[in-house]
Amino acid sequence: MPVEKEWFQNNYYKTLGVDEKATDKEITRAYRKLAKELHPDVNKGSEEQFKKVSEAYEVLSDDTKRKEYDQMRKLGPNPGFSSNGSSSRVNFKVDDLSDIFSGFFNGGTATRSQNTTTFTKQKGQDVETTYRLSFEDAINGKTETLSVNYPTACHECNGSGAAKGSGQKVCDKCMGSGYVQDGKNLFSLNQECDKCMGRGTIPTVRCPVCLGTGKEYKPTQVTIKLGAGTSTGQKVRIKGKGKPGLFGGPNGDLYVKLTVEPHKLFVRKGLDIYLTVPITFYEAVTGAKISVPDVRGQKIVLKVPQNCPNGRILKVAGKGVITKTKSGDFYVELEVQVPKSINEAQLKAIEEFEQNRSDDVNVRENIERYIKTSQEVK
Repeated sequence: MPVEKEWFQNNYYKTLGVDEKATDKEITRAYRKLAKELHPDVNKGSEEQFKKVSEAYEVLSDDTKRKEYDQMRKLGPNPGFSSNGSSSRVNFKVDDLSDIFSGFFNGGTATRSQNTTTFTKQKGQDVETTYRLSFEDAINGKTETLSVNYPTACHECNGSGAAKGSGQKVCDKCMGSGYVQDGKNLFSLNQECDKCMGRGTIPTVRCPVCLGTGKEYKPTQVTIKLGAGTSTGQKVRIKGKGKPGLFGGPNGDLYVKLTVEPHKLFVRKGLDIYLTVPITFYEAVTGAKISVPDVRGQKIVLKVPQNCPNGRILKVAGKGVITKTKSGDFYVELEVQVPKSINEAQLKAIEEFEQNRSDDVNVRENIERYIKTSQEVK
């Protein structure tokens, strides 16, 4: 049955047993009385009656909906046309009313019809956690098992939320419907009641373990596979490992945010790896062969050219981060070490070297030229 016709064919005042001129307090009082008598958890076999009563109260307790309801019932089942088929003076069509009513009943968590109440399946909330991994594991990839706390049914009350020996009562916030309205207008939305968590009932005495929520958190083992080249800030999605869904909906997802610990020697920039290696003054002048480890611990032999300046960078192609689709490079920066102290014989040798240099290169020639030019300008 189209939703808009329900208002024409159902007398909600009669359902609640109140007069059409009943006040808001009289309507609420009548509903509370019937809800307590007919709630399925209290009176088995009364589910359909309880749904009808809840449907009636949903409309009559809202000033805007009640006004629309009264107007619609006066117009009859075909508000857009008169009985002889000619157009009436009403300025809206049945199609328009369908859109309006769909906003009432489909805008939130529940869809109500004359005989049934269908709660929309809702996906559970996503959960995010963090995980720190070593530099080596991020480069090479790793399969890791994490311990994550998940909500499960309370072992004390088996998920009912009620203490042993106690029962349930109708939620006094949503009056047993399981949801509350957000706003009081034509486009108000239905949201899950935060007091009863959508169940429509609350414990008469709360469980001392879960405090009435019916849930407790227990650690659960979750396995994640980290591919080679994982980097800080990356998130790994594990489908279905978030919070449980509502009304039969799927679970949310678990997102693991990764943080890679820094390395003592290596520095990573994208897929490239950088390593600073010290060399002696002698090696820089005469040239040498040196051995360095790459990021996977393999030995690489590099040739230091003669007269190598400080800061010279040697490139080893393809020895950076290696993923399934591409790889980076390995860069080695040479750092010439200056002796912290020298003896007299060494100092004398350096002085002789400076005096016997065959080249006339002034290492500060450009700087001295700049100073001279600047002074002439002044």
